[in-house]
Amino acid sequence: MERFELSQELGREILDTAKAKGASQGDVVMAESDSFFVTVRMGEVEKISQAGEKRLGLRLFFGNSSASASTSDISRKSIEKLVDDTARMARVTAQDPHGGLPEAADLARELPQLDLLDEPARAVSVDEKIQIALDTENGALTYDASSESWNRPKASALGPPNGCCAVSARAKSKPVRFRLSSIPKWRLH
Repeated sequence: MERFELSQELGREILDTAKAKGASQGDVVMAESDSFFVTVRMGEVEKISQAGEKRLGLRLFFGNSSASASTSDISRKSIEKLVDDTARMARVTAQDPHGGLPEAADLARELPQLDLLDEPARAVSVDEKIQIALDTENGALTYDASSESWNRPKASALGPPNGCCAVSARAKSKPVRFRLSSIPKWRLH
């Protein structure tokens, strides 16, 4: 089954198909992400997961009625079904006098480079991520709430897009579970 790459051209093709089916307006949202998750407990790795995902979202308007749908299957058959289903839903929803896309003149013409992708974080190996999680748990386990001192770990867990760390700790015989997303020590310098 042919899978498509997410691109502006694909978005234009989807909107052209929707227009041919009677849509008056529409927009497409595309997202691609990678995730990493590791759970450690008492110095042992309990669970580890790594995944990549592509998603395609479509919002269509028929006059002032609209519907939205999305898929992670970027195949021709799935995209055709996405357009058909979204068009069918939009035709039967109530009209919203305030619905619709902004006028073209109101849209941004220049988009700033937001530098949202942390390339060095993508290079961190699985073994390094596991060690970060173990160091983070160790820091949590050595925390003493009765004093102001805390032996901080050398590193913290990586946050999205490259990870999140679930840490289990025991404080005064009560189990504590929390999730943290933070920045490894090498990113703080």
